[in-house]
Amino acid sequence: MKDARSEPSPSGGDAISLDDDPFITVRGFFENLLLNLISVDNARSSLRFKYVSPEWIGKPGWYFWPKSRPGVYFLRLEKACPDGDLLDASFALYYYPHPNEDVFERYSFDEQLTRVSAVFSREKPEGGCGCLCAGEPHAGHFADLHDGIGLPVPEVREELNAWLFHIGGVALRWDGEWLRRCGIEAANRSRTWACRDVTLTDEDGHARTVLRRGEPDRDVPAWELCTAFIEDFLAGLRLLEVDHAVEEERLDAAEDVFRNRTIRLRHGASP
Repeated sequence: MKDARSEPSPSGGDAISLDDDPFITVRGFFENLLLNLISVDNARSSLRFKYVSPEWIGKPGWYFWPKSRPGVYFLRLEKACPDGDLLDASFALYYYPHPNEDVFERYSFDEQLTRVSAVFSREKPEGGCGCLCAGEPHAGHFADLHDGIGLPVPEVREELNAWLFHIGGVALRWDGEWLRRCGIEAANRSRTWACRDVTLTDEDGHARTVLRRGEPDRDVPAWELCTAFIEDFLAGLRLLEVDHAVEEERLDAAEDVFRNRTIRLRHGASP
């Protein structure tokens, strides 16, 4: 497989026309970007994601298994807006926490219940390996995920409420074949409050209220989770000789403020 750094466009795909359907174009650009990443020498050890897998049900999307966390990120394309040579893409970012990590308990009652239910697969996938291996021989097949791959089962993915596990947004801008900007936005802490009493019945038939109306239900460190994802993503781009610098940032000390950051990308081989 060719070294990604020998490609004329390490961040996109110059064989893909902007005259195509914008969603198809973004999918092609992003798939080419991932292909270039996994073509880097020693990709498995160098990249901060141990697995990446596309979603083919519904809107284009990609799952990322980070090395630093036991959960799974899901990046789903929501909008694609071409304007001449520019192509702006907006993505929704989700994080499916592992039940054993601390952040799991900061998700809402409904999210926690959904994550440990049959909605999420506990089986390992059949077929090809999903890791960033670039063809290197190894065990593969998500071998280290002993309690399942941590994704919703295919039968229910399109039916899941869009707010479940949502943590923020990601924006990418291509100028022709070059990925030029990257942005993230999220609440510092994504918080909700219970709109009803939640009562469970134990094995003896006794009802117990576990959450009362008006009590805090969700308190997810969304900005922290989003920035962790984008920093891992940018670390991968550096392997393709793509540097970055923060162009604009709006931050506030208030815990519930909505934050955003725009990052300019500079390519070693670009004009």
